[in-house]
Amino acid sequence: MNWGRGLTRIWVVGSVLWALGLITHFLLHLARSTSGTYARAEVSGEEVGFLVLAIVAPPLLILAAAFVATRVGTWIVRGFRPKDH
Repeated sequence: MNWGRGLTRIWVVGSVLWALGLITHFLLHLARSTSGTYARAEVSGEEVGFLVLAIVAPPLLILAAAFVATRVGTWIVRGFRPKDH
């Protein structure tokens, strides 16, 4: 069993689902923005910037946390190994 490959695949699938969910939520919110009816709405650059940040930041933070946790876990396990003299 390859834990690294399996967890990476879970992270990729979770990131894609996260992005699709946010995009869907944003588009539905945008479509309903004019008094509950579906109409063409204007999108500001600030909203697009926020959407990009909301899509990219959480998966990257999870990836960084997993990387740090792996390094710390490896360091802890190596601390229990006997020294070779």
